[in-house]
Amino acid sequence: MIINNGKLVITSSLSKLKEKYASPILEIEFAANPKSLLTKLKQQKWAQKVEQGGNKLKIWLADNNVVEKNI
Repeated sequence: MIINNGKLVITSSLSKLKEKYASPILEIEFAANPKSLLTKLKQQKWAQKVEQGGNKLKIWLADNNVVEKNI
């Protein structure tokens, strides 16, 4: 189930909730600031969203299969 602000939003099996709402995320930590990679990553079709926090990048994957083939 999903609860938002104390209210039940949806109930379903875990597999169905994952299928509908979960997205794979890569979290990579670099030795130096990865700011120069942000623009390149945001242009990739498989990168749905990219956020930087210090020396870490969080990348929400739109297509996990493409990433698995290329890493």
